[in-house]
Amino acid sequence: MTVRLRRVIALVFFAVLVLAGCESADTGAAPTSSAQDTSSAAESTQDSSNAGSGCAGVSTEGQALGAVVVQFLNGSASADQVRTAADGLSDALTAARETAEANVSAALDDAQTALDQLLTALRAQPVDRTGLRTASTDVLAALGDLTKICQPVPTS
Repeated sequence: MTVRLRRVIALVFFAVLVLAGCESADTGAAPTSSAQDTSSAAESTQDSSNAGSGCAGVSTEGQALGAVVVQFLNGSASADQVRTAADGLSDALTAARETAEANVSAALDDAQTALDQLLTALRAQPVDRTGLRTASTDVLAALGDLTKICQPVPTS
């Protein structure tokens, strides 16, 4: 049991680090190498800025949820606190979806599906701790995939 808890904690901290990279990603104007590239570089920067701004909110709420899940599994947070953090992430996913491109939208849907599974495990009476661990791992994996998409792609 402690090995599983340590794995969940390690995954949460890894995800927090990865998501922090998404939040601090440079979404400024990309350098252009020639006048011919200017319009495509501007479009790329705009896409990255839109994805990055939505990702920043998801990142913040994902970090908060990860921390509260670890606290819950350690016995220092309540199920209501996890629900509140999950609601915050759900709201951030909804807000990010408003500005998302098609490739980001699919990742947002995956994260929302995993989050719904986490909430289902949390609502079970008694709380399905195994399901909660599994679902939290799935949420973190989905947020990790989202982070990869949110990272601005350098243009040359």
